[in-house]
Amino acid sequence: MTIRPEPPQPVDLGQVVTEVLSDLDEGIRSSHGNVVVGPLPTVSATPLQMRQLFQNLIANALKFHPDGVAQRYTWTRPRATMEAE
Repeated sequence: MTIRPEPPQPVDLGQVVTEVLSDLDEGIRSSHGNVVVGPLPTVSATPLQMRQLFQNLIANALKFHPDGVAQRYTWTRPRATMEAE
């Protein structure tokens, strides 16, 4: 049996992070973490992979932090810069 990879499709990263934060809400509160999410782009990707990526990033940030240090994590789209020619 061959499993075909899911083809890339438009994925709203803001929605993905919102869902992941909802799933991790208890862990965020119990660790006194603060996650700030700014505008994120829609990218061409595999939705499940993007969800796994953000879930791992946020869960690891909550798990591996110095004791006694306030935690604040921010994810946002980098500002585009334009240069005049």
